[in-house]
Amino acid sequence: GKDGGGAEKSEEGRSGVDGAGGGANGEDVTQDELLLLIKEEWGKEMERVKMKSHEEKKRKETYHDCLVQSGHAEIEGTTSLFIYGNALQVLKNPEFQETIEEIFFQYVRFDFIINHSNLARLKLFKELRKLTFKESNIHSLISLSKLESLSGLTSLNVDANPIVDAVLFRSFVVYRFPHLVEVNEKEVTDFDRMTARKQFQYFDKILSNPNIFTLKLAKSHQQTKT
Repeated sequence: GKDGGGAEKSEEGRSGVDGAGGGANGEDVTQDELLLLIKEEWGKEMERVKMKSHEEKKRKETYHDCLVQSGHAEIEGTTSLFIYGNALQVLKNPEFQETIEEIFFQYVRFDFIINHSNLARLKLFKELRKLTFKESNIHSLISLSKLESLSGLTSLNVDANPIVDAVLFRSFVVYRFPHLVEVNEKEVTDFDRMTARKQFQYFDKILSNPNIFTLKLAKSHQQTKT
C-alpha cells in the first residue's frame, strides 16, 4: 500500500519498509506496480532534465521540481537497503544507521543523494561498506567525489549512468577513493592504484587552477576538500 507495503515480499527475501514513499497519487498499489510507476516517472524526469534551458540549469532544484514523486524502499535481512525513487527519507531511520552495510539506489537523482542533509545522514551509517547507483543521472566525476567523506566504503558500483562511459571513470574512482577494494564488482589491484596515481597525480593541481575549467568546477572541488 501507500506506506511501502509492510512485510509484503517482492524480490525473494526482501520486504517493504513501512512509511517509505508510496505512489504519488495516494492509490493503493502493489510493490511491482509501484516500481513500474517510479520507472515511468523517472523516464519523464530524464526527458525534463534534458530539455532544460541554460538558464533553468543554473537554478538549484528541489524535490518539488522532480517528476519522480513516487517512492519505495525494501530491506533484505538487516544489512541491505534498496531505495527506489522518492524514498530517501528512510535514511533517517536510526535502526538502519546501526546495521545497514549496503545501500542500492535506483531512479534517484544523484544530486539529491549528495545534498548536504542526505550526505550527512549517510555518514551516520556506521557499518556502510557498499553503495550501488543504478539510473541516478550521474554525469560528473566531480559530483561523484562528494562520496569521499564516507571513509568506510570498500565497494562502489555505478551502473546505467552516463559517467560510466567516461574513459577515466575507473581510474578516477580508484584514485579518489583509496579505501575501495572493488569498483563495479571488479577487484581493485595494486596495478590499478599505480596507474590511477600516474594518471591523476597532476589532477588536483589542474583543478585548483580556475582558468583551466570553469570557476564553478574549481569551487565545487574545493568544497569536496573541506
